[in-house]
Amino acid sequence: MTPEILQANEKYAASFKKPEMSGFKNMIISLKNGEAVIIRNAGGSAIDAVRSIMVPQLFLGVNGEIGVFHHTDCGMTKVTTDQMRELTKKANPGRADVAATVESMEFHHITDVEESVRSDVRFLAENPLILKGTKLSGWVYDVETGKVSHVPAMSDDATQLAKLAALSPPTASLDPVIAVDLDDVLSQTNLKVAQWHNEKYGTQMDLSTFYYYYYWKVPLPSRVACMFANLVFTGQFKDAHKLHHNEVLTNLTKSGVCADLKAQVLIDDSAENAIQCSTASSPTRVLLFGDFEWNKRISGPGDGADEMSFDKRLVASGGKEFWKEDRLVIPDGVPIERVKDWSEVVRWVRTARQEVRRYLITLRHAFGRETAL
Repeated sequence: MTPEILQANEKYAASFKKPEMSGFKNMIISLKNGEAVIIRNAGGSAIDAVRSIMVPQLFLGVNGEIGVFHHTDCGMTKVTTDQMRELTKKANPGRADVAATVESMEFHHITDVEESVRSDVRFLAENPLILKGTKLSGWVYDVETGKVSHVPAMSDDATQLAKLAALSPPTASLDPVIAVDLDDVLSQTNLKVAQWHNEKYGTQMDLSTFYYYYYWKVPLPSRVACMFANLVFTGQFKDAHKLHHNEVLTNLTKSGVCADLKAQVLIDDSAENAIQCSTASSPTRVLLFGDFEWNKRISGPGDGADEMSFDKRLVASGGKEFWKEDRLVIPDGVPIERVKDWSEVVRWVRTARQEVRRYLITLRHAFGRETAL
């Protein structure tokens, strides 16, 4: 429907006079009553619209294309989730029940309108509650000009790799490439999250509380929001809904990035990432970093429990301490080795280099020629 939308909008924009949102139907394709279901909410959030999409799809039999429309100068670009929570508490002084409820709410603050559209389209495409095969498109309406612009899907792998290369240009060195994960390898993210949570909510969290790699599986009394200066999101962040202007969001998997960089080894604290990278078609050896609770156990996509929050799984298990039974089993022959800390990483690298040197010396003697060491 992209050409039809653009053609109808061209006529609408030609007579556009002032900033407005009232002409929503006309700006698309001069819709008549009954020709489309219009769902509106603050920020145009697809997450908040799922229930309203399910009813027409499943009950009314409306199975057409879903168009996600956001607009410029949106109010949700001007107010954050934290600000909305504080406003709600101020409007309801002394109401502990209201404060607890609003702390669990996400208001979907928008920092980049186009990226918020892409995020919503991706969310609907991956949501099992939306009918499989539903055609999706994303759009931005400019309230100053009356024009709509189509937001293309995520750029292809080549473009994404170019973005990665711009952030981290390949080295001219012939030394082997070692890929290193960021959080809880180069930084102590979970420790800082626990400290922040304890200060804000009076809890007693520590690293042992993080039973799993994903936060929704961890017994957090409230939703955790982390902010980083610069991030490169690979495929394991497919469920992220909030995007910022200085993030690079890709659909590249971590194993794909390692293969493209020709990394000899990956240092990562995630058991999930370790299994993915070490069993890929172009496998990368992994040093599974840290003696952490979250890399002692794993639950894969095929496990129904993988989609459950900690609280829901606790109820489903009848209060049983299920996390004590989940364990990571490394398949035979898979190139994963555990390292507790950076001293063990350094020892591993030194040993690996010595083994390579011994191998090259053997080749030199075997072929009777000089081989660079």
